[in-house]
Amino acid sequence: MMMKSVFEEQDLLNDSKLDEMQKAYAYKLAFRCFKALYWTNVAFTFIPMVFQSMTNKSSFYALTSMLLFIVTNIIYLVFGAKASEFGALNPPFAQNMAKPGTIASFLIMFMAYMTFAVVRFNQTGEPVVIYFGIYIAIMTATHIALGVIAKRNNQIAEEAEEEE
Repeated sequence: MMMKSVFEEQDLLNDSKLDEMQKAYAYKLAFRCFKALYWTNVAFTFIPMVFQSMTNKSSFYALTSMLLFIVTNIIYLVFGAKASEFGALNPPFAQNMAKPGTIASFLIMFMAYMTFAVVRFNQTGEPVVIYFGIYIAIMTATHIALGVIAKRNNQIAEEAEEEE
């Protein structure tokens, strides 16, 4: 019990001893860092897919990459879901993601790639084609979920506007 409280109090991300101005700055900075971490993870998870020699020799790199991509997207979805509970998603993002055309475009992209992937895999037998398919499936599922989250966000934001 003692150990836990010492580590919590001395953690870089603990805001308990900050005043309101310091907290506001720390949260703004944390948001920027979260955004940078998300996009960095997305970029790094894509590297094994680009360097096909890595994934054709061993599936270890691709599987590790996909696992990181899944975790990264789950965290992104959790952020979106929690922020949408208060209508706190970026309004242009939420408006765009909630459009049926946006969701449909992700589904079309997924179906087009999967068609290409099946044909390509049958021709070459390269496992990287399957890995790309899984990567695209994860991305598609994430964006469809974001579309649902954005719809909820927009409803909550509209209700809050009507109350004011």
